[in-house]
Amino acid sequence: MFTEKQYFYQNKIVWILPILFILILFTTGLNTGFKLVSLMPSLAFFILLILLFFMHLETKIDEVGIHYKYLPFIYKQKTIQWTDIEQVSVIEYNPLRDFGGWGIRGWGKRRALNVYGNKGIQIIFKNGDLLLLGTNQMEEASSIIAHFYMN
Repeated sequence: MFTEKQYFYQNKIVWILPILFILILFTTGLNTGFKLVSLMPSLAFFILLILLFFMHLETKIDEVGIHYKYLPFIYKQKTIQWTDIEQVSVIEYNPLRDFGGWGIRGWGKRRALNVYGNKGIQIIFKNGDLLLLGTNQMEEASSIIAHFYMN
């Protein structure tokens, strides 16, 4: 069985955000006398910051299929059974060019759930839909997929 959890706070750029929050809060507060209404943008930024630190992608691969959830948005685990998959492979991709960045990306028949990096498990369903799940364990994911997936 393969299990992986990826958190946004593992991405080094996210660590800049608390510093930005403090700077925004301090400069906004100084300019407005720390009035609550004027601090609302800083509070919204703080909520986004908290969200980024809790948001994560969980991926599991076993004999049943590929399971994933993207907390807090996809809370209930989704399962893709091997019989529903036309093709699956672990690939390198360009997150910005191919899906518009990181997070929950894409629409319709082409979607991606990723946190950071440029490696993913690309799943093409029998109905033609495509789902990419980000991974940082390319070799392990490839090995377990080869073990369980019978095309």
